[in-house]
Amino acid sequence: MKEIKKIKKAEVFLFQNQIAVYPFQVSSMILLESALGRITLLSMGKGEVISAETMPKPRFFILIQGNAYLQFTEKSMAMKKAFFLSVPEHSFYSVHAKEDSIFLEIEYHRGGTFMSEIKTIQHLTRAASFALKDEISYGKGQIMSKNLVMNPSMVMTLMSFDQGENLSAHKAPGDALVTMLEGEAKFWIDGKEHLIRTGENIILPGNISHAVEAVTPFKMLLIIAK
Repeated sequence: MKEIKKIKKAEVFLFQNQIAVYPFQVSSMILLESALGRITLLSMGKGEVISAETMPKPRFFILIQGNAYLQFTEKSMAMKKAFFLSVPEHSFYSVHAKEDSIFLEIEYHRGGTFMSEIKTIQHLTRAASFALKDEISYGKGQIMSKNLVMNPSMVMTLMSFDQGENLSAHKAPGDALVTMLEGEAKFWIDGKEHLIRTGENIILPGNISHAVEAVTPFKMLLIIAK
């Protein structure tokens, strides 16, 4: 079982409180790593650059705070909060911080099921930016889900819950990272209640019972380590 490391589990948190920004420096913190995927939290001081290189695996960038962008050979693309900036494999680019910035980089293996239902990015044949919450709908009286990435070590899923909908207590073999895209929900982890709101996060520990109920209609990104 893979674990999400370096952040306390079963507590609501903000990513910007987990890593400091240092002037004239780039800092990185690997939260999850396997042969088929890696999640890294990075910070960059204003004006810093991660020099251009070609990356063999596809990846996503999500801005947490600040102002940062990717520079490709012929264009630049800005990172945005609650947006996936998707970069296909073998892309050549550099990363630039216009301000002190913090962001997530999610690298993954394209094996298994990948983005089959997201038409807006055309299976990532090119770099693209899209709002995560716009990629899944609400259903009246329903819980809905859409897989983004599924391979033997990582599952990334978007979920939406109508108000009052719930999942009863259950366990998963690996840790799961929840990022609230909009709305408000209650999570119970080993019987303890946690209220999580838009922009907040929580890690659900593997093999520990958890349940969820929608206080308001809400959407979340769920990343499961397997």
